[in-house]
Amino acid sequence: MQTHEIVGEIRRAIEAGEIRYRERLPAVREAAARYEASQQTVAAAYATLAALGLVSTKPGSGTTVAVGKKADAHLGTFSPPDLASAEAWRPADDGGQASEETTLVRQISATKEMESWGIPEGSPVVERTAPVAAALAAAVALAGCGGTGAPERAGASGAEPDAGQVRVLARAEQILISRCMAARGFAYAVTEPVREEGAARSFPYGLDDVEWARAHGYGGRAERAADEARAADPNQRYFHRLAARDRAAARTALMGASPTGLSATSPTGMTLTASTEGCIAHAQRSLYGDLAAWFRAKVVAMNLRPAQEERVRRDPRFVEAVGRWAACMKEAGRPYASPAASRQAAAALTEGLAPDRADAAETALAVTEATCATSTPLGQVSQALDRAYGEEVRARHRADITLGHRLQNAALPLAERVVSQYDRATSSGGSHD
Repeated sequence: MQTHEIVGEIRRAIEAGEIRYRERLPAVREAAARYEASQQTVAAAYATLAALGLVSTKPGSGTTVAVGKKADAHLGTFSPPDLASAEAWRPADDGGQASEETTLVRQISATKEMESWGIPEGSPVVERTAPVAAALAAAVALAGCGGTGAPERAGASGAEPDAGQVRVLARAEQILISRCMAARGFAYAVTEPVREEGAARSFPYGLDDVEWARAHGYGGRAERAADEARAADPNQRYFHRLAARDRAAARTALMGASPTGLSATSPTGMTLTASTEGCIAHAQRSLYGDLAAWFRAKVVAMNLRPAQEERVRRDPRFVEAVGRWAACMKEAGRPYASPAASRQAAAALTEGLAPDRADAAETALAVTEATCATSTPLGQVSQALDRAYGEEVRARHRADITLGHRLQNAALPLAERVVSQYDRATSSGGSHD
């Protein structure tokens, strides 16, 4: 079978409910035998399904269905009449309860590259992406209980804080969350952020550094190390050990009962909300004073990069460069329509392999991707467009960016005191309050 035939068969099975939400698809090697196709063809099919938002492929976890029959009755035609605008979509699990995975759903026009998937250019299709700021509260880990706010000082600098100052602010937030959660009867450890070694580089438009690809592949080793560190995080382990009722109470203590009271529109156009209650809100209020202003500035700051990348990907020059890259990849025996599809294919191809074999397979594909990016205009075009759109996006949101810097600089004296007191108490074995 060819790629589009495998995609069509799996789409129909999902629509019919034969393959259910969160069900794991066969490994690439098993599917290749079932569909009488090469592993490369199956990997390309899984990558296509992932690009359409129908499945999710993650190293070590395989490829699982990311949608459900009821929520996706339109999958057979890709012409949903009820998704003319963006909305948040929370798939239901077998028990009818919403999962924690929030996805941005929107109807868009099919791009030219989708023609290879059997979808005519311009046809209405559904795009699902996990918003970068969907986990805003957890990502910034801000918390604290009570205390007087730190309103912006008159004349507070709008200069961007340096890396050391940002670390002080982050550590102060961790300390405040620990105090607040303790006051509400829950544990919360002050931890250091997970550090990615060696492979901490981002290639949002595709790998374009052959030597880096040869040394790191797609960064699989670093991702595994980071996953292990996150799995060992004492706060994650603590929450998972709690009984369901206690876990819900702890989350309410941390984030409030519901995400209401705060609202801000990100540079991508998505409206995000958060609670004015809970430890997160108390900490933000304690450190930054103006809770609504800080939330707005944080939402903008966290979504500058996604807005920038979205503009790059929609630029006709980038689309043309991707087409030439795809032709290079096809000639090299890697029939992937985009760098994102190539990366998804890498995850599918390495499923079930021992780490050393998985690294070798991933590296081989990554080197091919980078070689095609540097031998076609993709690398240079994407870099030039990224710089241009980055300046444009930052200029458009300059006021909120500066506001965020002012609030951070104004909060620094309090943050430094909180950290200093905590470190002295920790070193002496005394109370952390």
